[in-house]
Amino acid sequence: MREKLKRRTKLDRILSTYKKFHYEIIIEQATIFQALNKYYRQHLTLDSEIIHVFEYLQAAGYDFFILTNGPSFDQRNKLNTLHTNRWILENHWFISEELNGSKPDIEVFNQVTEELGYLSYEFTYIGDKLY
Repeated sequence: MREKLKRRTKLDRILSTYKKFHYEIIIEQATIFQALNKYYRQHLTLDSEIIHVFEYLQAAGYDFFILTNGPSFDQRNKLNTLHTNRWILENHWFISEELNGSKPDIEVFNQVTEELGYLSYEFTYIGDKLY
């Protein structure tokens, strides 16, 4: 019963997201979207240029961390699928659900820099959004 409720909640989130952007879809379409989303999340890969950047910066002595918003379980699965542990230690994965805060809240950035032992001006943050 609990699993059924959880699945329905996820479908409701998909429906409400589409509605927010003025698209109406039916539950069957949301179910297909959810199945495709699950499939593609399991087959994520990093672009070869990103891998090159990681390798270049790692060879130059840079340390890395990840700060990501979202549910811990989902984000950890994504990071494992992308094999980010090749460059970023798991104890340098910071996930909003575990931090009790999320980007862009400055306190989350402060928490990460404090835990890693850096001052705020000693690191560069690279995001994945163009806006």
